[in-house]
Amino acid sequence: MRSDSFDLTPLAPRERCTPLSVAAHTLYEKTRPDRLPGPGGVLCLDHASYEQLTEKTVRVRGAEFCPTPVYQVKLEGVEKLGYRTIFIGGIRDPILIGQIDSFLADVRAYTRNLFPQLDQSPQCQLIFHFYGRDGVMGPIEPAAVAGHELGILGEVVAPSQELSYTIANNARASILHMPYKNQVATTGNFASPLSPHETNAGPVFRFNVYHLVDLKPGEETNLFPVELRTIDSAPTAPKPVCPGLTDGDWERLAAEPLEPLASKPIPNRTCQMLDIAKIIRSKNSGPFELTFDIMFDTKEAYERVKNANVLTNSRIMSLYRLQEEDIITNMFFEPALAWKCTIRRPWEQGTVGERDTLGTQQHGPLLTITVPGDEEAPFADRSHFSARDSVNYLWNTLGLPAGVPNDRLQLPGQGLGLPSSFKVAHLAQASIGLSALLAAQIYALRSGSAVPAVSVPLQHAAIEFKSERLYTLDGKPAPSPWGPIGGLHKTADGYVRVHDSFPNHRNGAKALVGCPPDADRAQLASRLVSWRSVDVEAAAFDAKLVISALRSYSEWDVLPQARAVSDFPITLRKLCDGPVGLPATMTSTRPDKCLRGLRVLELSRVIAAPLSGKTLAAHGADVLWVTSPNLPDLPTMDRDFGRGKRTIQLDLTTEADQAELDRLLVDAHVFTQGFRPGGLAQRGYSPAALAQRFQNRNIICANMSAYGPEGPWANRRGFDSLVQTCSGMNVSEAEHFGAGEAARPTPCQALDHAGGYFLAAGIQAALYKQATVGGSWQVDVSLAGVMKYLRSLGQFDGRSGFETADYQCTNDVPPQFLETRETAFGPMVAVRHSAAIDGVAVGWDFMPKPLGSDEKMWI
Repeated sequence: MRSDSFDLTPLAPRERCTPLSVAAHTLYEKTRPDRLPGPGGVLCLDHASYEQLTEKTVRVRGAEFCPTPVYQVKLEGVEKLGYRTIFIGGIRDPILIGQIDSFLADVRAYTRNLFPQLDQSPQCQLIFHFYGRDGVMGPIEPAAVAGHELGILGEVVAPSQELSYTIANNARASILHMPYKNQVATTGNFASPLSPHETNAGPVFRFNVYHLVDLKPGEETNLFPVELRTIDSAPTAPKPVCPGLTDGDWERLAAEPLEPLASKPIPNRTCQMLDIAKIIRSKNSGPFELTFDIMFDTKEAYERVKNANVLTNSRIMSLYRLQEEDIITNMFFEPALAWKCTIRRPWEQGTVGERDTLGTQQHGPLLTITVPGDEEAPFADRSHFSARDSVNYLWNTLGLPAGVPNDRLQLPGQGLGLPSSFKVAHLAQASIGLSALLAAQIYALRSGSAVPAVSVPLQHAAIEFKSERLYTLDGKPAPSPWGPIGGLHKTADGYVRVHDSFPNHRNGAKALVGCPPDADRAQLASRLVSWRSVDVEAAAFDAKLVISALRSYSEWDVLPQARAVSDFPITLRKLCDGPVGLPATMTSTRPDKCLRGLRVLELSRVIAAPLSGKTLAAHGADVLWVTSPNLPDLPTMDRDFGRGKRTIQLDLTTEADQAELDRLLVDAHVFTQGFRPGGLAQRGYSPAALAQRFQNRNIICANMSAYGPEGPWANRRGFDSLVQTCSGMNVSEAEHFGAGEAARPTPCQALDHAGGYFLAAGIQAALYKQATVGGSWQVDVSLAGVMKYLRSLGQFDGRSGFETADYQCTNDVPPQFLETRETAFGPMVAVRHSAAIDGVAVGWDFMPKPLGSDEKMWI
């Protein structure tokens, strides 16, 4: 030791000190590694260095002791709560495991009836620990799913050992014999490994004194005398001497080779944290804190994890079900090539209900954090884009006339728009702006004039992304679009989302897991909890149902389908050559609306594809909406997305109605379909077949799908909420919000809405191509492609994106964004279109009516 440094050499002959091993000691059981508090001050390690002097020895220098103004001492103390009795047993019956919480609530209620003082104070408590579910981590367990068997430790505290034992005996007996719903085993519910079944555990304590006490000047030496002595170095002996060892023993030990240094191989691929880190551990940092360390043995591994940004506060809050204020430290510490995080303990160390006295088994969720590899980035980085940048990028990539967005598009407004970590308002303003600007471009083409100016205010665009939720019809609000069993459900290893808007999907989901047709949500949940998430997803796909497994970004990015999804959200492809020019019905040079005369035959349901037709109708297109008489009315969506359209019904399983569709196709300019890819193709309505049929007069075939036309999931059914679930959006949104949720949907169907506007934009881009170069064209937009583009825009930091008001009902919407129109269902107050085109009308000529109300003919 010296005044400015010290050297460390291990006593064990085969061991060695390294800079990493020495620096790592500052992590152990410490709140943070760069500030080590002690009596009279804090040891600051900001400028500490660790130098390898020999193979075995490291020199440490540069630490600075910063005295505190007041000398403090720590006082710790406990109080006796009472006496503890424990019992342990197991449950293997899956019927009982499926209702264990309600069953034990009944046991507790019965026991409290016998012992009224139970659970009325910390001195008299009954606590259950569930080993096989959350026995180790309790309330911070991220995957509290029971296995095929459940170990239960019962813990009773009472003022006397006798009372504690009596309560425990009664509670255990109640678990053994109490009946439960659907019970088939009547000889006993609880497998006890011990006899006698209850065990007295003696007195139990809890911390009640844990304070830093300020001392008066001089008290530190009066209370704690300190004596300093200087020891001069003695001459070095010619040969080291170790008491108890002969010279031969010493020479033999000194000659032993040191333990070799070995670094953990770093996988190039995407991997889990346990594959790249050398040490991942948890420990107490005092009685009220848990601390986590992840250490690496190479700078390369350390930098890769640090740069991956996978250990953020949002991620830790999500993994451990914490609030922001629960995180005390979250930092990287380069001297030790380590990451340190300290959180508030969810319970006091050693108190009643303790699950991990030493805190050594709380690191589990960190092991499986996904660390991205050196594979190609899953999407381009457009986080620096503004909404105008997006329109410019999309416009130019589609090969449209240069400079138009900068000259003719106004995107006023600022702010978040809607509460989300995703840039939803950006996407809304850009997608609506692109579709409206293309309508203006078509108007300029047919009128021979300059492109009229287009304006899309940010707030109005964001509100329009929720239009199906913000209308009233005959004085009543829009009904909920969700069915009785849909939404997020727990599985054996995570979660799935069930979509049940259509009866066939709802009934199919029940049948898939063996539920009766009249099963409710709870019954479905009880069956799903024994399935693995991806197994449910795969089985649902095979059964033509719509259920998606909940994934994180990293879990989605490694899938082949993620790589197959186009990085550009609108795919435009020429099918064949054909005449140059607009359709004959669009020859008017001064139309009242940009797309007047365009005929669109739309086969679709729900949101995305119907919204594309609604958008084209706002600009004057004659949209004939074809639905099946075999599918039910969806009031929420069909009313809003029926605006501007005429509605007919055709049953394409019959020859007569298929002939009607063929007749209407003869005079159609656009054929839009939003069903599963391949569904209509097998009936002869593929883009290639239609292009060949109408090669002499051109046609535009527009397809909206869930996952795009390429990849192993190309034929899968899907909806906005399911794509958000399977692609990582819901998990990321939950992590940013920081409320400990497994998943959080965006405040609107952002993929549906942007997808609808992008499809309308793609159709108009194809129309512009027809007018300038001719031919038939195919347009493809997918919800997954929209997701990929939205993700490429980046997300707001932490919870900052949620710091704005949401719009929940019509009364929340500023009046200037609403219109009132008469419909077949009564007066409708709804969001008007957010795009305005200078000198050209925008809006809907037709209002909603029952499906199938119109004649099967073009105007």
